[in-house]
Amino acid sequence: MDLFAAFPALRSLEHSAITGRALRLIVLAALPYDGEGYYFALSEPRYWLRRAEGTSIGVGGLQVRPDARPPFRTIARHLRRAWRVKVDLPPLPWLYLLWPEDAEAVATATLPDRLGLPHLLLLTPPRLGGEPLPDALVQAAYFVRLRRPPVPNRPLLYVRHEALPTFLSATRPWPLATLQQLPWAELRGAVSLPPDGLLRPVLVLRALQRLHHAGLFPPDTEL
Repeated sequence: MDLFAAFPALRSLEHSAITGRALRLIVLAALPYDGEGYYFALSEPRYWLRRAEGTSIGVGGLQVRPDARPPFRTIARHLRRAWRVKVDLPPLPWLYLLWPEDAEAVATATLPDRLGLPHLLLLTPPRLGGEPLPDALVQAAYFVRLRRPPVPNRPLLYVRHEALPTFLSATRPWPLATLQQLPWAELRGAVSLPPDGLLRPVLVLRALQRLHHAGLFPPDTEL
């Protein structure tokens, strides 16, 4: 899906990372939170990688493919089905824009029709195959505030707000055994996890790590 077809207001955003470029939207993601902390989804067992040092388990945002609906409706619908929750979309006055060379918080308050814009765009080089190739592939993510605790259909990790910088500063995967001993982290969900599990940040969670290392996240103002 063309990024600008999904988000027409972005045509008015002047930035070298997106202006005049062919950008293909491939993933929508949610970064859910509430008044106490953030919720991160764990990958399904079929995607776990068993290695000598332990079982690598991806952890990141809740993802869904874009469809014919407005993108935020797609995200909200997916959360209702997967976690049985309704969500609110905070009106952030900026957009986190990440591309291979850099990351930046770009002001969006003056854009027309900005309702429904994502809060984060992650641009990556296109993979081989599928002509014509775009200039970049894009993952669009929303920070969404949950109206009540989720009832997830698979495991998730809950990290309290005050510990988010510590969590994002890690340079190695988090051992499950370590996280289970920390007062600011909680594993939820019904599926059992391997005792040698290692939580490996993927996709939009890696983007949050980049933003944190750049001093852009968490923001000074409350979401």
